[in-house]
Amino acid sequence: MTYLDFERVVSTDSASWTRADPRRALIERHSPTDYVVMLQDGADSHAVVYGLERGARVGYCDCDGYQYSDDSVPCAHLCVLRKAEFIGATSVDGERIEAIDTAALAEADHDSGLRADGGLEPTYDPDAVDRVERPADLATEGGWTGQ
Repeated sequence: MTYLDFERVVSTDSASWTRADPRRALIERHSPTDYVVMLQDGADSHAVVYGLERGARVGYCDCDGYQYSDDSVPCAHLCVLRKAEFIGATSVDGERIEAIDTAALAEADHDSGLRADGGLEPTYDPDAVDRVERPADLATEGGWTGQ
């Protein structure tokens, strides 16, 4: 993600800032930092990432306006999220639009019970079971030792 300079777009009265109207845009939140944004005058929806990093707003958008602009200049899709955050707007799902601290998300994702193989630590000690009982209704096989 790139650090975003919203002050620059506001001071230059850029087309991205003027075009961004959160009351006329469709904003759908997919995760704390992932959005899908469609502007009123746009034909396509775009995947947008918007959050905070060390107190500064960061983001990314898959639209051409973002791809071909300077690194810190936000596109209209990022501008609509910033404006929506400022006025306290909500997504189509009723969730408040806000830039979430990405460091806090990384801490929240850590679970000490997770193992490297993706499984959870067992709630019992598998080594504590030292003898397996053979079901009574089965005949004993010749090589069965009960271990």
